[in-house]
Amino acid sequence: MIGFILIQSGPYTNPDHADYVLNSFFILRRYRGKGIGTAAASSFLALYPGRYCCAQLKRNEPAVRFWKRVYAHNRFDVFELEREDEGNVLLEQYFKI
Repeated sequence: MIGFILIQSGPYTNPDHADYVLNSFFILRRYRGKGIGTAAASSFLALYPGRYCCAQLKRNEPAVRFWKRVYAHNRFDVFELEREDEGNVLLEQYFKI
């Protein structure tokens, strides 16, 4: 195993905004920076077309950079907003495949 992806769907999302919420995406450190994460995310997202919400802590700069690369690689039209949740600043991106 080199990582995992966890998404929420159905009753665990806000159907007015997203069909899927990318809850967790993890790649083991030794496999990072090799394009594996971008390829895995792109392949996975292609399997499940729909409206997505993906969020990162704003201070988690590697995660923010990673997802921006995924969006650019796939040419997704992304709407981003910033919000606070329990004292943390989140960046939320919404896009449709």
